[in-house]
Amino acid sequence: MIRSVICWMLIVLAFWSFLHAHPRAAQANVTQSRLQNDYALFNGAWFGGKLPDDTSVVYDQVPDGRDVVGLTNWDGTRFVIYIVPRYNLAQSTADETVLHEMCHVFTWNREVIDHGPRFQQCMLDLADDGALAHIW
Repeated sequence: MIRSVICWMLIVLAFWSFLHAHPRAAQANVTQSRLQNDYALFNGAWFGGKLPDDTSVVYDQVPDGRDVVGLTNWDGTRFVIYIVPRYNLAQSTADETVLHEMCHVFTWNREVIDHGPRFQQCMLDLADDGALAHIW
């Protein structure tokens, strides 16, 4: 009797572990509204509120179908940050991508190279200030 209870407990534990390690289970935690809220939170905490408040964070594929982790576009009136679900299944990964894309907003039209020195400095400053501590 005790062995069968222990056996069932192990099966339930294994199933629970599978669900929480499985990408679809992790994806359930990431939502567009949470990413939009994270943008506002990160803007205040790590960028001094200097980034545009009307930036839209979209949890979806990029419109042109490129296979990227994230992308920042200017649509003519505001920035649109795309966080691609395929590569951002866990909230921590999505948060890191949001911060990465926020550095693109921060350095927009300030350097020629997409991941140039100013962008690199922005990412280093985030790491030095602890913005990535909950991520890596």
